[in-house]
Amino acid sequence: MATTINPLGGHDYLRLSVTDRCNLRCAYCMPADGVPLLPREEILTFEEIERLVRILSEAGVSRVKVTGGEPLVRRGIARLVETIAAIAGVEDLSMTTNGLLLARHARSLRRARLGRVNVSLDTLSAEKFRHVTRGGRIERVLEGIDAALMEGLRPVKVNVVLVEGFNEDEITPFLRFAAEKGVSMKFIEEMPTENNMPYRTFKAGPARLVMEQMRSLGAVEPLEKEWPGPARYYRVSGLSQPVGIVSAISAPFCADCSRLRLTATGQFRPCLYSNYSVDLRSALRGKDSDEEILRLVAGALLNVDKGGSVLEKMARRTTPTMSQVGG
Repeated sequence: MATTINPLGGHDYLRLSVTDRCNLRCAYCMPADGVPLLPREEILTFEEIERLVRILSEAGVSRVKVTGGEPLVRRGIARLVETIAAIAGVEDLSMTTNGLLLARHARSLRRARLGRVNVSLDTLSAEKFRHVTRGGRIERVLEGIDAALMEGLRPVKVNVVLVEGFNEDEITPFLRFAAEKGVSMKFIEEMPTENNMPYRTFKAGPARLVMEQMRSLGAVEPLEKEWPGPARYYRVSGLSQPVGIVSAISAPFCADCSRLRLTATGQFRPCLYSNYSVDLRSALRGKDSDEEILRLVAGALLNVDKGGSVLEKMARRTTPTMSQVGG
């Protein structure tokens, strides 16, 4: 399919959810009793995912992040990664995982040509980890990080959602952890979800807290955009990898967003905080052509709201849950 112009308007980053299932129940992401699991026939097949990624890559998408749910619970995930990695135009292929199964899969993912991983880890305390994940074992996540580093899934980025009253006292311990392991930290301002309403922001501002504690360790130098996404990165003395800060609330980035989102059921969502979606699964199974599917995607992007605050958008959003969208 030849494309003479970019019909996606510069959107080049696809967050691809491959399953609605997760082996944790993190408090800010999912209700305590989980969400109703979808029948297998409602989930996109590997062949359908491959076709959609190929269509989007030919239209300008060059970066793909595999998400969930928890992507490593999807059977045959390494085979899917290998298929996506072989698609012409996909230059950066990564995965976000909770890390519980990463030690088991790190080698096969690397052999499948996954480039790098983001591991979600909101505390270094085993007790607090059990609490926020409702039963998770932090040792398995740490083993997964070590395995990813050993297999060369670099850079390993550790995502920390900063939650007031829970883990703001762990910023410096996490920075020291980064120095010890050689990983890149990314501190993320807690965003409003269905499970943390009414939402309250940090009084001091998470970005300021992180900056203060980075400076207590040494010189801090802002970097140009090194990796895709909304984070601002900094070089800190003594750390081999940059530190990222995502301030979605205090410094909104909607105007510069280049992300596309595809849910495990084939719903294309041009915005994380929008109710609007387009059903690409029906288009795929209805034998629509590649050009017709691309027109659906391009049309959906006309409904992207680049203005307003995240809080305002969240107040208007009704479905689905954050875990079902893919974050």
